[in-house]
Amino acid sequence: MVSGSNISWKQAMDSHFKSAMLSIHTSFPAKVVAVNGDGTVNIQPLINTVLSDGTIKEYDVIPSARVGTLSTNGGKISIRLPIYVDDEVWCQVSERDISGVVSQGSDSTAQNNVVDRFDIVDCIVTPIFNTDFTKLPIELDKLELHNEDNKISIGNTSLDIYSESSTINITSESGVITLKAPTVNIESDVAINLTTPSLTHNGVNIGVLP
Repeated sequence: MVSGSNISWKQAMDSHFKSAMLSIHTSFPAKVVAVNGDGTVNIQPLINTVLSDGTIKEYDVIPSARVGTLSTNGGKISIRLPIYVDDEVWCQVSERDISGVVSQGSDSTAQNNVVDRFDIVDCIVTPIFNTDFTKLPIELDKLELHNEDNKISIGNTSLDIYSESSTINITSESGVITLKAPTVNIESDVAINLTTPSLTHNGVNIGVLP
């Protein structure tokens, strides 16, 4: 038989560990409420917290959360997504304070200024989440990049660039653009405009087009 004092001790320990667990955050969904000009956003967590007494409380807005970017080579190679107010995002929480890391860069190890761990404000925002998954069907055999009606689709045997109404530009300020294939087809229902100071055919400069 368990005595009343042992029950009270167990309840106190349960309450202590439950309270401690409630302060540990790993990841969470959120909505962007403001986009700042310094690479940060203000976010509203889409989950609530439960206090030790059972009270349900909405999280406050988290200001100046860093937006994660898929990049390598010191940021010279990157995939950058625009982010907007009302975007739904997923936030990864760091084990320790990251304020020193994001201000100093990765060249130096930041000193942890606080003893808190898994604090909800020490998060990186990743735009990989949408509550309505029917808006984003899964492609089974293609890599696709979309911006509204514009699309680049990369399959095993094809690469398609599609635009319903936008202009498609390929620009090289100082290099060379090469189209190489057994057959190159150019089709237009209106006109094909070619502007060049000279034209070379099979290695021979045939001059300016009339």
